[in-house]
Amino acid sequence: MTRLEPITETQSIYIYPRDYSVFENGVINGLSMRVVESGSNIEETITDITSTKLENTIQLDAQYSILKEGNSYYIVITINDTLWYRGYALCTSQSDKNESYTLNTDKYKEVNQDTKYTILND
Repeated sequence: MTRLEPITETQSIYIYPRDYSVFENGVINGLSMRVVESGSNIEETITDITSTKLENTIQLDAQYSILKEGNSYYIVITINDTLWYRGYALCTSQSDKNESYTLNTDKYKEVNQDTKYTILND
């Protein structure tokens, strides 16, 4: 899962795409990224993307406008309308890589009973 920050400045993501042969002279033509917020289906399509081929990965630099703290996003990257990559991203300003992050903090309470249901906190 990719981590993005809830900012509108350019951010880099690193991906392992389905096909590396699309680079022509270090440039990918027809690159498009669709970012969809989980739950609300708010989405944006980004076409102004800078790409760099590294050893095993591709670095993509783009500006996002819909990112909100604590939300997750589905990312689909296409080249000329052909699927090239898809994955998920979590939006957080948390920068401590040693601390675990969970989307469920304080949303559920643990009950010591034999039950198959989750109880939501009010």
